[in-house]
Amino acid sequence: MNSHPPQSIPVADFKLRFDASTIAGKIAVMQEAERVGYVYMNTWFQASWHKYEVDFSVWDWHNYMHNFPAHEPKRVLVPWTKDTVPREAWFRERTKRFNELRIIAITENFIGFSSPGTLKDNLSLGYTLITREFEHSLDGGKTWLPCGTWKEEV
Repeated sequence: MNSHPPQSIPVADFKLRFDASTIAGKIAVMQEAERVGYVYMNTWFQASWHKYEVDFSVWDWHNYMHNFPAHEPKRVLVPWTKDTVPREAWFRERTKRFNELRIIAITENFIGFSSPGTLKDNLSLGYTLITREFEHSLDGGKTWLPCGTWKEEV
């Protein structure tokens, strides 16, 4: 299953990994940010810590808190269900950057697809296979996203 850190974490759930009130703690935060390419930031009044790509020229310790969670919750991609499939999406195999498919049927266990402009190239695929092997677009093929629903692992 695919996983990556969440974009935001509520303040109540965010336990600090480093003591950034010290110079050594601030250096540790900056070194970790350089290693992973992002940092979590919060102003003194926001309800959540938010993940940002690192801009190494800007470290505003006066107006923002910079840190990492002691234990980052991981998000995993789980298969859609009949009720969560985006009906308007285009689909394609991850390894093939062509042959977009359109939904023609949705059942409890499968999604039926057809290639645009033809009804003879129909196929039905299970939700787990779609999550593992396909990606989808909600903007006519400009951007492609993994198939499935992101859920936090406990």
